[in-house]
Amino acid sequence: MTIELTSDKEKEIIEKVARFIVDREMSPIAILFLEAFKPLSIVGSYFGQMFIEPFLPVYEKEGSEIILTFQKIENTESLIKKIEELEEEKKLRKEKELEKEEELGKEKKLGKWEELEKNVIEKIKNEINKIKDKLLNK
Repeated sequence: MTIELTSDKEKEIIEKVARFIVDREMSPIAILFLEAFKPLSIVGSYFGQMFIEPFLPVYEKEGSEIILTFQKIENTESLIKKIEELEEEKKLRKEKELEKEEELGKEKKLGKWEELEKNVIEKIKNEINKIKDKLLNK
């Protein structure tokens, strides 16, 4: 069975694999592994075809497509770049979330201070009224 992959399909597979890696927080080790074994990607993909592909019908044709995609060194390089891009996006999202949390935290603190201020003012008013009552009753 011969599978032909279009460049769009290759990009889709690279995106999917990169998201899988980033979502599981395996980016540093994956990049290290990919950089180290990039020159062997052709040999590795042939071994994958020989030894892994017979078990891939469980995954239908997607497993074969992944193996074929990474026969090309440029796709391995594209995967590394995509992982780095997704990691950067993830980092920026986390920074924005932290900023929002900090803003909410400040608002909550201000809200607590305002509440505390109201309570203190109320207590002072009560004390002034008690003193007035005592002075008037004498």
